[in-house]
Amino acid sequence: MSKNIKTEKGFWDSYWDKRKSIKNNYQSLQITEIQRIFKKYLPVNNHWSVLEIGGANSCFLEFMAKQFHYQICSLDYSSVGNQATRAHFAERNIEIQIFERDLFSDLDTLPLFDLVYSLGFIEHFENPVPVIKQHLRLLKPEGILIIGIPNLTGIYQKVLDRTAPSFRKSHNLKIMNISSWGTFEGECRLKSIFKSYIGGFEPLNMKKLENKKPLSLLLYGFITLLTILLSFKISFLRKVNSRFLSGYIIGIYNRIADEV
Repeated sequence: MSKNIKTEKGFWDSYWDKRKSIKNNYQSLQITEIQRIFKKYLPVNNHWSVLEIGGANSCFLEFMAKQFHYQICSLDYSSVGNQATRAHFAERNIEIQIFERDLFSDLDTLPLFDLVYSLGFIEHFENPVPVIKQHLRLLKPEGILIIGIPNLTGIYQKVLDRTAPSFRKSHNLKIMNISSWGTFEGECRLKSIFKSYIGGFEPLNMKKLENKKPLSLLLYGFITLLTILLSFKISFLRKVNSRFLSGYIIGIYNRIADEV
């Protein structure tokens, strides 16, 4: 299975070292939309356990604990990110269990969970099937699986090819076409509860700058302006969803039961 630098421990230790605390960044309207989908499809149940894969410094686990009363757990191999997570939840007196390990090894000692999810994880791998199967190894037979990824295709790819080509190339763009999800759904025997592009236009997806060429700087400035306008003036674009415009893709699944 091919991996890139964004699946390596050193990258994420460095990444989280620069972000010492959890931030619900601009309580992102995209985050709000993901939370809205959660509230629509997930039950309140204080007996449920939930695992976020790649959960270091997550802004969603606190929401899961407060909104649904779940017993929350995180799996991540970044010691730096996990340390920040512990500090965040200790400060808020919220109980959390953290498993510091690699998703692709040493899972046999872990319990099974009622809900397993990742938000922005599988797109760093060339083939999502083995990654999703590792998610399912940790899921109870009747549990719920949630997969979410940003959409960097369409208008976002056009801009990122100019402003941040390395960032764009570090993601698997093929799985950002929701029509391709049927492949891993079939191989992993998943039954869709909900699957859609969500969040509408999200300029933050392309607010990246890797060079200072005049056109890149101009585009970056324009994107910054769009981010402000979308928060106050033209927020209706947040409600328009399509393959070429929406900033996020999410799927909620059950397993297909084995035939008796």
